[in-house]
Amino acid sequence: MLSVLVAFATGAYYVGFLAPVVAALYLRKTGRWRDASGPFVLRGRAGPAVNVAAAVWLVFETVNIAWPRNTDLPWWQNYAFLIGIAALGLLGLVYFLARRPDRRFELGGAAVPVAARAVPAASSTPAADREPAQT
Repeated sequence: MLSVLVAFATGAYYVGFLAPVVAALYLRKTGRWRDASGPFVLRGRAGPAVNVAAAVWLVFETVNIAWPRNTDLPWWQNYAFLIGIAALGLLGLVYFLARRPDRRFELGGAAVPVAARAVPAASSTPAADREPAQT
């Protein structure tokens, strides 16, 4: 029974990493991906290549973990990972369709940036500390 728990925990770990990798690949393929600025950014063909390699590796590992190994066990123990992922996926889908959290984003947030904000950002220094403008 411990092997079932270890397989499920390990497989769920890989599925958790697979979700954002597939989402990033989808955004790259639809042209909605924006490279972030920073000290380490893969530009050009390197970014999509690493993204595809990561997706392929994670799918391979997930299938490897989900593959039934021991035919002496009952069927539900051999397929415990698939049953668990299907049950949690179905539960997540029911929640998603009932609550629609995707419709709660606000424009201008970190997830959905806007080209120009309506209100300019406030200064970080108090008005009393600022020097008067030169005319």
